[in-house]
Order: sequence, then C-alpha cells, then structure tokens
Amino acid sequence: MSGLASTRSRRSVVRSAAVATAILLGVAAGSAHAGVITQMITVDGTATVAFAGQVSPIAPLFPWVSGDYFGDLGDPDTIPPFVAVFTATLSVSATGSWGHGSSAPQQSGPEGRGIQDATRIQYEAFGISILDGVDLNTLLGVFTDDSGPIPGSAPGRLTFGVSDMTTPLLNQTFAIGSGLSGIVVPTGATRLYFGLHDGYEWTNNVGSVDVTIRQVPEPTAVLLLGTGLLGIGYKRKRRELDSPPTESPR
Repeated sequence: MSGLASTRSRRSVVRSAAVATAILLGVAAGSAHAGVITQMITVDGTATVAFAGQVSPIAPLFPWVSGDYFGDLGDPDTIPPFVAVFTATLSVSATGSWGHGSSAPQQSGPEGRGIQDATRIQYEAFGISILDGVDLNTLLGVFTDDSGPIPGSAPGRLTFGVSDMTTPLLNQTFAIGSGLSGIVVPTGATRLYFGLHDGYEWTNNVGSVDVTIRQVPEPTAVLLLGTGLLGIGYKRKRRELDSPPTESPR
C-alpha cells in the first residue's frame, strides 16, 4: 500500500504543478487587463501644465510678471489637476470641448483646433518645458515628483510630430490630444498633471475635457507573485510526499 500511496502522491505533485503553471501563464497573459488601475479626472480649459507643482497665488514669486501674465499667476483655476502615478506605463484618453473664448472657431476637442501658437517663454521659468509645434487647445501632460519642478531648470523641449510623446522626461511637457497609449512613466515620477495648450491668458479660457487614465501594472510583478505561489504549493506537496506512510486503522 505504501508504494501505491507514494505513486499517487507523485502524480498529485505533477498534476498540481501543471495546473499551477497553466494558471500562472494565464495570469501573466491577462495581467494587462485584469490589473488595470482606471482613474478619471476633469480638466478645465483654464489649467496650464506650466504651473504643475505650484500653489496659487504665485505672482509674488516671480518679479517679471506683468500684463497678460499677471492674471494667470494670480488665478487659482490655472493650477492644473493631477493624478498619482503607480505604474511603469499608462494610457490616456479624453473627450470634451474647450478653448480660448466662447466662439465656436476658438473651441475644439482635446486634439487641438488646427492652429499653432507657442507658449510664451516666460512660463519656462517655473521649471516645466514648453512643447513646440503643437496646436492650440491640445491636451498636454507633464510628469513631476512630489517635490515639484525647480524654477529655472526646465528640461529640453519636445517637438510635436518629431519627438516621441510616449517617453517624456520628468518636468517635460508632452502632447496627449484625444488619446495616447503606451506612455512610459519617467523614473522618479509620482504625479501626472494635465492642462490645455495656449500661448498665454489661460484665465479667460472656457470649457473642459474629461480624462481617463489607465495604469498598467508590470507583467513581471504578477509573474513573480505567481512563481512564488507555485513554489509554495510545490513545497507543500513535497513535504507530503516525503512524509512516511501511516497505517490505516483496521
């Protein structure tokens, strides 16, 4: 009887390992869907990523403020909203209408209105880069850490249509538009800010867009977890296999 029990135990270990492996592979293949973290946020047309990490009012911090820029610096509505970043990659989609002024030609969806206008260079003083070659009203994003950007230390600019928008640096503005997938979160980033692209005078912008952020956990993290569970299950079966057989009561 002990030989038969040993054979059955070995078969049980093999079957358990096969089942665990199948489950593990299934989890790894489906992790990009099952473990997605979905967040939603509304971004007003008055928000600018140039002020990412700032607290309003910020006008007294910069002596160069005057005229059109002063209103932006003193308006709390120009401070952009953000979501916390948890994963290494994410995707963003957006819908809605916003723009500079209430007339129809001045408004568009988050993909932009087909007219380019560069953000004024004064805004780079806050430590967030400007994005070149992008249409007005385009939804923009910028990653920062919890400390926020250091004034006067903006990274190099990206150029829309030339630069890869899915691999921005920390504090480097990139274009999202109505949707952008496979965005690689830069090292050290903990926040992703959103805002409308404009040259200046965000205070009189109108409208808003609804933004959905889908953060995808690393498949390797799920794979490691599954491998650990597989190892625990195998060791448990191994202990049962190595235990001496017990006599059945008569």
